[in-house]
Amino acid sequence: MLVQMSAGHDHLTDEDMAVIRKDLDKLERRLHEHQDIKAELRIAGQGGSPDHRVTVELHYGHNHLVAKVSDYDTRVAVNKATAELMRQINDRARGGHNSFVNATKHR
Repeated sequence: MLVQMSAGHDHLTDEDMAVIRKDLDKLERRLHEHQDIKAELRIAGQGGSPDHRVTVELHYGHNHLVAKVSDYDTRVAVNKATAELMRQINDRARGGHNSFVNATKHR
């Protein structure tokens, strides 16, 4: 998976980067059947507050997914964004949550 990251004025340590990469690796494992996976991660501060906005855009196949999360801890925000993308991926998959919900509504 190709990962592009921009962190603005945030200073990420090597440890932060390792934790963030570990979270993004979950997406890569889930999408193992796709060859060209690209993740764009943007971290931005919020007007001098300690709050961080994290946006992760994921491109695979013909899919483009986006997750936006704010949290005081950058690592937590990335983890939440990754979880949101995983939910979106699963919802799009055959037999995903949305398929189940739609099937039960029309009975």
